[in-house]
Amino acid sequence: MWEVLVSDYLGTPVEAYDEEGKKVWERNLDIYGRVKTEEALGEKNLIPFRFQGQYEDEETGLYYNRFRYYSPEEGCYTQQDPIGLAGGNPTLYGYVYDTLCELDPFGLAILFETGTYGGLNSSVHVGDGLQAHELIRHKYLVQKKLTSQRVRLSGNPAIALDNVHHTRVGGAHWWETQIRKSQGLGRNQFHPNLKRELDITQGGLRKAGYPASQARKLRKEAEKFYKRQTKLKCLG
Repeated sequence: MWEVLVSDYLGTPVEAYDEEGKKVWERNLDIYGRVKTEEALGEKNLIPFRFQGQYEDEETGLYYNRFRYYSPEEGCYTQQDPIGLAGGNPTLYGYVYDTLCELDPFGLAILFETGTYGGLNSSVHVGDGLQAHELIRHKYLVQKKLTSQRVRLSGNPAIALDNVHHTRVGGAHWWETQIRKSQGLGRNQFHPNLKRELDITQGGLRKAGYPASQARKLRKEAEKFYKRQTKLKCLG
């Protein structure tokens, strides 16, 4: 019987302890979710949880991932993504691109998927447990008079983040605040220069664990979007 379950940085269970603090279970998975090593006192399959959001079905050996099943032997899902190509993976059966830093707790969308604020908040993403994070903050666009407080620009480039990488301590917003403080800015005080402001928001993403190459790509899209909006403002 276990009382305390210990997980790694992605939420994958790795150890369990009883009420006396004695280790009663330990397991290591490979990059596909297959069991590499497992030690348990008593029941063999003491902990049925695998990657975050997955629960092993002992009869089939597949992992239940809420909206579909995942095969650790194949390293992919057994059904197509219910949200189709909107899931960000053209194979329709693929799991995340990098299991060392990404997860898919609902079997719907990919953590760190890039798109637009409107696209990531569309109906096809309902239930994926992720939030759209804009590199150019909405309040910044309001201050630049490119939109109003009530109107979110759906075309604003964004990234899909879970709570851990988004709003909690160590997430993108938290790191942004730390960087702003180091530059003498308040929590919601933006730098008037776009380049410097993007340095802050991109830096926050990198500190929160977002891959550098994807951060650069997202920044380029954000810069293009900002230029289009300023041109539209001039034409208006």
